[in-house]
Amino acid sequence: MPKQSFATKKIVHTLRETSVLIAQGGTVPEACKLIEVSDTASFHWRRRHRR
Repeated sequence: MPKQSFATKKIVHTLRETSVLIAQGGTVPEACKLIEVSDTASFHWRRRHRR
């Protein structure tokens, strides 16, 4: 499977969506599954785009 790259705006939007889902009581793996992003990518993006 080819490596997929995302634009910074898409990453930030995805992180915000993930944060909302987690705040509503979901877990990180559940949120990532709904958004269709791997757990690994999510953790990497959070570390990279910390606010």
